[in-house]
Amino acid sequence: MVQHYLYLCLSNLYLYLYLCLSNLYLYLYLYLSNLYLYLTRCKGLRLRRPLVRRNGD
Repeated sequence: MVQHYLYLCLSNLYLYLYLCLSNLYLYLYLYLSNLYLYLTRCKGLRLRRPLVRRNGD
């Protein structure tokens, strides 16, 4: 009984750690991709604004 309980406990811990790490990886991937898009959009807006002003003048 004790061995069976320990086995379940360890397997549950393994699954929990696996899910936690995979969720962290997905979260980091989404965060970095959103940060990259945000930075590229900011750069794009900074580059486009002077061009729009020149065309407006």
